[in-house]
Amino acid sequence: MKCKFFLKKILLINIFLINFIYSEQVLLEQINSDNNSGIEIASVKKNWGQSAKNYHLYLSGSYDMAANPDKAVIKFEKLKRTESSVYFYDNYIRFLFLTNQFEAIVNLDQKIKDAFKGNLEIEKIFAQAYFYVGRGDNSQDFLNRLIEQHPNDVQLTYFKAVSLIKSGKLEDGIKFVNACLENKNLESKYFLFYFLMSKIYLQKNQPDQALKYVNKSLDLFQDFEKGWLLKSIIQEQQGQITQAIAGYKKFLDIVGTDEPVEKQLVRLLFVEKRFDEASVVLEKIKNRTPAQDFDLALVKWHSGNVQQALVLIDDLIKKYPDFSDAKLLKVEILVSLSKKEEVLNLLKDWLLAQPENKQILQVLLLLRLSGFDKKNIIDILELVDKEHSNELIISALIDLNFEKDDTAKVLVYCKKLFDLTKDSALKSKILFQTAYTHFAAGNTSNKVENILRTALKYEPVYPSVYNLFAYYYAQIDKNLGEALTFADKALTYLPNSYYYIDTKAYVLFKMGKIEESIKLFETALSINPKDEEVLKHLNLAKSFGQ
Repeated sequence: MKCKFFLKKILLINIFLINFIYSEQVLLEQINSDNNSGIEIASVKKNWGQSAKNYHLYLSGSYDMAANPDKAVIKFEKLKRTESSVYFYDNYIRFLFLTNQFEAIVNLDQKIKDAFKGNLEIEKIFAQAYFYVGRGDNSQDFLNRLIEQHPNDVQLTYFKAVSLIKSGKLEDGIKFVNACLENKNLESKYFLFYFLMSKIYLQKNQPDQALKYVNKSLDLFQDFEKGWLLKSIIQEQQGQITQAIAGYKKFLDIVGTDEPVEKQLVRLLFVEKRFDEASVVLEKIKNRTPAQDFDLALVKWHSGNVQQALVLIDDLIKKYPDFSDAKLLKVEILVSLSKKEEVLNLLKDWLLAQPENKQILQVLLLLRLSGFDKKNIIDILELVDKEHSNELIISALIDLNFEKDDTAKVLVYCKKLFDLTKDSALKSKILFQTAYTHFAAGNTSNKVENILRTALKYEPVYPSVYNLFAYYYAQIDKNLGEALTFADKALTYLPNSYYYIDTKAYVLFKMGKIEESIKLFETALSINPKDEEVLKHLNLAKSFGQ
């Protein structure tokens, strides 16, 4: 192959050299026939020197194509400005194709039309470039003409089949591939055409047919890696996970490494709880990415190798301090080991470093569902609040202290949050929380009413402000008409809220509209049959109805 490549390069250089020599010959003839001034002779010599420079640029640019593409493009662009011969475009077109500059190739075809007619390799490039820029008809014109001239060229036939498939011309694709499979001159490459037939049927949503043809492909060429990959994808779609796993393994045996396939294989092994096999797959990878190291730690943990998992995770966190998934996995492992102090310290340091991070805060708050002392969580939040006070932290402190029935602290943090925020909607919510805290503490003075009146001034008004106002008035038998208006306003926001419905029913009950209230209490109870407060209200209304 190397010999062919260098021979091709020598031939290309010779073509350019012939053109170069021809140019020099013309210049010499001009010099010999010229009896004019020495200025004109000097001009000819200058042009002769430019041709030599162009020849050097061509050789240098061709040499840089693979190793230094940035240098190559600069040299070829210089040639475009100074070289009149189209032959320098030969390697330039190849370079554009290697660097996926398909639009530039198409533009060149228009500029130097037919200059490379008969040059099969360059015409193949033009055909593919037209296809990649979405001009399938131009691509097909090239391919049809070239296939007519070279009916046994595997690359041409294969690319035409691919272009038909990608253009959605599946029936034409089937006919063309079948014709290729009847061409004995292409017999050594039948496995490619069976593979394409499989892709067509997969696109037609006929997985059984797709599997049949990919199997035919693999029967002809057992080490066809793309065939194994396609077969595995089909089997996975059909729910044949065990077979898909075997196929992905075979694919990796052939190619060595492929990150997306390795990730998918590990995922399937994980689903099948084949953790040891998943571990083997990941450990075979020589230069693992951080994501692959994370997967290995996860697999190690689930296979019971907890200490190995922690070592991997600690190493990841050390190298990549912002790798949040690694930290979250460490938290999960430490929680499973009941290492509460380590968990709290990890989350404390993390939250101090990123106090606006909602994810860290959510994880910290979830710990109270895993047997962690609420006080320890509050202590961490209070520390963060002292150093980096923000709305998220204060809101969490309000909720936690409310859960603890620490009314004094709830009110302190409500005021702090109200003073901090400029968000009108949030101010309405905070005032609702403040009023509700007073109400829940049994405070029936005008304080609750005054706070709710203030909350109505901040728009958009939090719907529960209306609901609490209605319930508060009903509770103290005051302004029941206004209470009913508030209850209806709340329901315009959340018409299926059982506790909003319960509030309206309670107002109606206090207004003496017993039958209406009973119907609404029953509606609320149908939404949430387990709510004891609604049930208590219903029974109360029924007792008055009797």
